[in-house]
Amino acid sequence: MISADSRLKVEIEELSPVRKRLTIEVPGEEVEREMEAGFRAVRAKVSMDGFRKGKVPLGIIKRRYTGEVMSTVVTKLVEKTYPEAVESEKLEPVASPQVEIKNFERGVGLSYTAVVDVKPRVDVEGYRGMRLEAVDDTVSDEEVEDGLRRLREAHGEFSEVDRPVAQGDLAVIDFEGFVDGRPFTGGKVEDYQAVLGSGRLIPGFEEGLVGAAAGEEREVKATFPADYKEKTLAGREAVFKVKVKAVKEKVLPEIDDAFAKDFQCESLEALREKVRGELSASKAERARDRLKAAILKELVEKNPFEVPDSLVERYLQAVLTNVLENVKRGLVRLDEKDGSVEALKARYRPIAERQARGDIILEAIAEKEGLEPTSEETEAFIKGLAEKSRTSPEAMRARLEKEGTLDAVVSNLRDEKVFDFIIEGRKSPLEA
Repeated sequence: MISADSRLKVEIEELSPVRKRLTIEVPGEEVEREMEAGFRAVRAKVSMDGFRKGKVPLGIIKRRYTGEVMSTVVTKLVEKTYPEAVESEKLEPVASPQVEIKNFERGVGLSYTAVVDVKPRVDVEGYRGMRLEAVDDTVSDEEVEDGLRRLREAHGEFSEVDRPVAQGDLAVIDFEGFVDGRPFTGGKVEDYQAVLGSGRLIPGFEEGLVGAAAGEEREVKATFPADYKEKTLAGREAVFKVKVKAVKEKVLPEIDDAFAKDFQCESLEALREKVRGELSASKAERARDRLKAAILKELVEKNPFEVPDSLVERYLQAVLTNVLENVKRGLVRLDEKDGSVEALKARYRPIAERQARGDIILEAIAEKEGLEPTSEETEAFIKGLAEKSRTSPEAMRARLEKEGTLDAVVSNLRDEKVFDFIIEGRKSPLEA
């Protein structure tokens, strides 16, 4: 097969639906031009006895530096012609190619092969008229009142009281922990504010404070969880010497018009409507997320196709990075069987593969239905991000470009347009 650029000859062998071997031939004339340019570049940089830099005869340069120039030219020509060949053949590589030089001769040309994984071309079926549940964002009066109570709880203030500490109180304490009679690193803290019932402290600690009064000192026994982040303390029983310095009771505000004004609402009724709107938006967002997951699950099941291992590996690295970050933040706990990198990869590889399949399917639908986001839609989204960050749209765009996340923003906008398209064309599960 001859490429659109007639100076290159490109032949493609299909090793699998997602792996191709390209044989690329570069004519001798181009090789010779690059060789001569390479010799001149070397000549401009070197000096020899009797010759200043840039004045060494070209014949001497060719005799001494032919091997070095040939190596440079091969690399340069591959880097130049491989992308041209890929573009002319309308391939979408998902990883770097495995290049093997077959022949390189001055006056004859360069011949090499490039084995590359490519994005599969998928004709997605089953996305029109999907049977989907309607998104329910209705909010009951009871849910609104629960929301108001949570606001009230969040805006309560602690006030010092003269009585023993009870559940729900805040105790200001100094403490030092001991394991086997010895203090441990990080076990001594002053002026710690412990809210009883919050569950933030290790099992047994909060319970051991109940009934203590300001000025009292006592010993509290508590046991570190088996999966505690500090392995030397995991599962160990500790004794804490505690001094209670103050006891504070939570005082909750009245839910009235004055309370509403703290939330920029003129009346309690206006605050109720604001809470209802926020709950409705949150409910709709969660319902949409469930709907999107159901859509992808069904489309992935209905449209089997091969995914390149290199692409799955790329997704897997992103998944593992996210998992390990959540482990550091205490949001995810790993089982003992997940102790090795290989075990983690085996556990999360199916998730990575589903994500890769889902993204390929969404991209294919977007291309088929013309759902790529317009420049106006992209700029409007960037403007919204800028307003939330209190910066200019220009600064936000520059930041996204610097972080390399602008393409991800465009992809997310495209995906949302695809989901909108599918949801708008859905059928009720009750329809025939």
